[in-house]
Amino acid sequence: MSAVSADDNDQDFEINLAPIIDCFTVLITYLLVSASFISLSTLDVAVATTTEEPSEVVSAEPPPSVYVELYTTRDIKVILNGPQSVIIPIAAVVPKAGKPEWDLAKLNETISNIKTKLPSLGEVNIKAEPRLKYKYVVRAVEELKRVMPRVFVGE
Repeated sequence: MSAVSADDNDQDFEINLAPIIDCFTVLITYLLVSASFISLSTLDVAVATTTEEPSEVVSAEPPPSVYVELYTTRDIKVILNGPQSVIIPIAAVVPKAGKPEWDLAKLNETISNIKTKLPSLGEVNIKAEPRLKYKYVVRAVEELKRVMPRVFVGE
């Protein structure tokens, strides 16, 4: 019979940490280098909401509101709701190349004219067709923020 020694049942082992440390070193270096190429930009836009709370001051007339509707045909419609509703269509500009473009200068001019007539107006709501690309909505928001302090995106 053979004698079993205590050394035969020993299951102690060591983990080699050098490859794990090497992998993390390469991973951290990669993340630091790739993070320098990422540029984050913010777009300050709020979402239009309704409240269920009753207002303390009840006015006879609702405050005027402005809606800007964007269409895939590059047409814009400005809707002024107030004592009297006014719809101002802004047709797309068709340059010599033939592809229609947004007339954002006319949009800014229209909103500026409304703002001078209604100085209490401080916000614009943007509505867009569901098929409209997001970059066009962002472009319209950036243009409207030049003349209006608050721009909401919603329905």
